Amino acid sequence: MPVSHQGARAAEYQALRAQLAHPLLDERLPGELLAAAFLHLVDPSDPGNATWLRLITAALDNPGRGAADPLELTLALDWCWPDLPAEARQDFLFRLHKRTVALTPADSPLDPRRFRERLAQLALAVAIDETDEPSPSWTELRQQLLDSGRTYFTHTFPTFVQWRTLSPTSPAAAARDECDTVLAIEIAGRLLGHDLWPDYADGAGRWLEHYVLAASEHPALQHEFIRDDGTEAPLTPAPAWRDLLPLTA
Repeated sequence: MPVSHQGARAAEYQALRAQLAHPLLDERLPGELLAAAFLHLVDPSDPGNATWLRLITAALDNPGRGAADPLELTLALDWCWPDLPAEARQDFLFRLHKRTVALTPADSPLDPRRFRERLAQLALAVAIDETDEPSPSWTELRQQLLDSGRTYFTHTFPTFVQWRTLSPTSPAAAARDECDTVLAIEIAGRLLGHDLWPDYADGAGRWLEHYVLAASEHPALQHEFIRDDGTEAPLTPAPAWRDLLPLTA
C-alpha cells in the first residue's frame, strides 16, 4: 500500500469499532452483521472480536429478529464460518429446511422480498459446501438449491432481463429490482463458474443509464426523465442507505 494511503480510513474504522462495541443483540440494524463480519476479518485478535461473533451468532439463533437482510446474514455467515459455534451453524442450516424454496420460473426481481430470500438461500448453497458442513441433510438441500439455480439462470432469468427492457420500472421499485438483478448476476456467476456480465452487457448492463437523464443542476444535464409519478428521478440508484442497495453502483 502506498505510504500516502496508510491510515486513510483509520477514523472511519475506529468509529465502526466504537459503534459495535456494545451492540443490541436482539435489535440489529441494517448493515451491522456485515460490519461485524468485516471487523472480524480485518483483525480477529481485536478485543472486540468476541462481541462481533456473538452478534452474528445471535442472528443465526434467531434470524427473524431485528432488521437483518437475509443476504447480509448469508454473507456474514460465509465470512466468519470457521470461527462461529458449530452448533449455531448447524442449527441454522437445519431450520433452513423448513422455509427453503428453490428458485422457480415464477420468481423475479419484481417481487423483491421473495426474490432476495431466494438469492440468499442460493448464495448460501454456493458458499457452504460439503467440506464446510458434511451432514447428509445439508448436502441434499444444497444440491436442490444449486440444481434449481442453474436451471433458473440458464432459462428464466435471461428471459426476464430481455422482457424488462431498458426502461426502468416505477420510481419506488426501480432501485430495488436493479440492485437485486445485479446481485443475482454476481451470484449466478459463482454458481455457473464464469463471468456473466458479458452476456448482460446490452441488457442489465445499461439499466443505470436512466439516472443520467434525471434532473440535475448541472447546465449540461438539463434533461428530465419521464417518471410515472411526475417527480424528479434520483441521481443515483441508492440515494439513501437501504439494505444492500449501494452495492448496485
